[in-house]
Amino acid sequence: MRVFIILLLLIGLRAPAQAVEPRTARDPELSRIESLVNQGSLIKARRAVESVLSEQPGNIEARLLAARIYKAMGLWSRSILEYESIRSEDPDLVEPYVALSQMHLENLSADLSLSLARQAVRLAPDSKEARVALISGLIATHEYSDADRELEALIKRFPADAAVLYMAFQLYRDNGEFKEARDFLRKAIKANPDRIAWLLDLYDVCESLGDIKSAEQAVELYLTKAPSSVEALEKLALLQENYLYDYVLAGRTYDKILAIDPENWNALAGKDRIEIRQNDLAMSYKRRFRHLWASLMNRLSAWLDSFFQQKEIRD
Repeated sequence: MRVFIILLLLIGLRAPAQAVEPRTARDPELSRIESLVNQGSLIKARRAVESVLSEQPGNIEARLLAARIYKAMGLWSRSILEYESIRSEDPDLVEPYVALSQMHLENLSADLSLSLARQAVRLAPDSKEARVALISGLIATHEYSDADRELEALIKRFPADAAVLYMAFQLYRDNGEFKEARDFLRKAIKANPDRIAWLLDLYDVCESLGDIKSAEQAVELYLTKAPSSVEALEKLALLQENYLYDYVLAGRTYDKILAIDPENWNALAGKDRIEIRQNDLAMSYKRRFRHLWASLMNRLSAWLDSFFQQKEIRD
């Protein structure tokens, strides 16, 4: 009897060790693939994770990683299909709900995005990512009071988190509170300076406030990191043309755009506008000069008449 019990105990102790071996053996490979993703080597990462899945099609961690890679590559259809498949098999995982909410929001399916985010929050009430997705969905569906309440609670928990601060910027911007939006966006950029796209958001909100100097600084900083960005060059050229009235500098910026994209209609139209405005400015200066000259001549003539009249009286 004792021998039988000992055998059962030995079997029971060995079974868990055998169960975790396959996953432990694959963890280093998945870590290597994640490193490739972090390095921006998405094509290599995709090949590697698909190789893993060809051997282990039921590996949830590998499937989640594949879905993330597809999403990062912009292959959203594949990513959505993978996440939906995972969600149907394991409905308690939070990541698929958050990722699907984000992608549907980008595809302008705001109601579906909000529904998925609410499910994510129900599964993981303390998840920052789930709360951020919920606030994004609330903003997209114009439920600003609920978004404000959720955001206030989230900022208290994560006061220096770039994603949370950016969320606050979005909420205040959409509510038309541009000064508060600008303050939160500056904090977000400070917390995560690598998100250079946020500099263009800063340009937009500063322009709305009439803070032209800050708008110019934001877009110029962006261009130091992405000098061939046509979008940023267009913003800078419009600022130089419409706010700084530096038509020479604006013309040079439009030329940079045309060097990158020779058929860019915004730049071509900008060049035409500048030429008209410069001609109008030259004509304006000519008219002002003629008016001033005529005024001086009239005054001189009046003075001379007065002088000679007084001289005749004295004589």
